[in-house]
Amino acid sequence: MKKLFALIILILLTVLALSSNKQPEYTGYLLIEVNQYRNDNGLAGLIGSPTLDMVAEVKCNDMVERGYFSHETPENTFVWDMFMFDYNTAGENLASGYTSAEATVKAWSVSPLHNDNLLNTNYSQVGYGVCWDKSEYKIVQVFKG
Repeated sequence: MKKLFALIILILLTVLALSSNKQPEYTGYLLIEVNQYRNDNGLAGLIGSPTLDMVAEVKCNDMVERGYFSHETPENTFVWDMFMFDYNTAGENLASGYTSAEATVKAWSVSPLHNDNLLNTNYSQVGYGVCWDKSEYKIVQVFKG
């Protein structure tokens, strides 16, 4: 029953995400910038995942619609709890107010915890959600290994 409920919620949230004002060029540049940063640090690039893009987009829209900016929802759940996707290792980076992929990745790279996610060798896939919140972009990056 819990999985059926999660599936229904996922379908509804997917419809919301698909009708949002996602910025696909921004998300594509994020993947390029992150993989360049990983390559500069001697690591393999990550594979962009349409499934994780959808998860990140739904999370981004949820934060905007419900007025929070946190790794945890108001119900104290995390993105991987929201969608119950299979993973060995998972992580999330958030950003707010940046207007380019380069500035976003630079900000993550100078933050020790965000940088740990960017350079984590256990991650193989990544997805991005970018949404507009009144006067600025919110960015969600979801990793999976």
